[in-house]
Amino acid sequence: YIAGGTDLLVARQQGLRSPVRLIDTTSVRELRGLEETPEGGLRIGAAVTLEDLRRRVSEPGAQPGDSMLSDLLAELATHQVRELATVGGNLLQDKRCAFYRNGFNCYKRGGWTCPCYAVLGDHRFHHAVIGGHRCQAVTPSDLATGLLALDAVAYSEVSGPEPTRRRAIDKLYAGPGEPDLAPGELLTMLEVPVEARTRPAAFEKLRLYAGDFAVCSAAVSLSLDADGVTIADARISLGAVAPKPYRAELSEKRLQGTSLEDDTALKEASWAWATDAHPLLHNVWKVEAACGLLLRTLTRIAETERLASG
Repeated sequence: YIAGGTDLLVARQQGLRSPVRLIDTTSVRELRGLEETPEGGLRIGAAVTLEDLRRRVSEPGAQPGDSMLSDLLAELATHQVRELATVGGNLLQDKRCAFYRNGFNCYKRGGWTCPCYAVLGDHRFHHAVIGGHRCQAVTPSDLATGLLALDAVAYSEVSGPEPTRRRAIDKLYAGPGEPDLAPGELLTMLEVPVEARTRPAAFEKLRLYAGDFAVCSAAVSLSLDADGVTIADARISLGAVAPKPYRAELSEKRLQGTSLEDDTALKEASWAWATDAHPLLHNVWKVEAACGLLLRTLTRIAETERLASG
């Protein structure tokens, strides 16, 4: 399948894909829907362009979860790319590892007897610091990072006894930039629940230059008690640090029951996930950068809530 083609056509030039036939999905009306559900959630067709989605979630009076997506999309690639690239294409794009993309006969291109050149090569920016194994690449989609924090659900369809599959965003991947889709299976829709749209949320991203893929990113969505400061529950997703979008569950647990105004608790939570990190020699700094980025994201939510409460 092809939609915007911003990744597939490049991958074909790089020898990573050699499709004999391509099915254009951009004119399929059912894949281009962008609407609220009867319950107040947001339903996003897989063929909706990134810019159309950005405009929709940037409308006046947007809910906090929508505003987080708006900030995320505004930093994603360039305006020209967003006008062409689609939601489904962004989620399912291939890994950005420079060795994989530039003809090295690595583990993912040449098979299990081949090495991961990133282990001893340049792995400073776009490789894993947690969860990496034979391949140290990461899933490059910022959108996946944000949607995971918003408890979004992905729907796909395939011929067979169970034609529709429903799963969380992180379950959409079998590996770094490797969709867990059967032959012929098509990602059709994403849905953000109403509860996630109304929760305080924020996104932050570290990149080398404007329009670049994330070196690391953080998306946070919080459920607050009636007092407006006690954190009842948290969803924290880190991008570009692991083979799949990473749920920082240790950080989430550290936040539960703490106050949004407790700077010490926010700092401790920002570092909690790092106890499981195992970076390579030259990307240890990414662990610290991701922790700092997460703290910035939490602090941003705290400041927004403080201003909103007067």
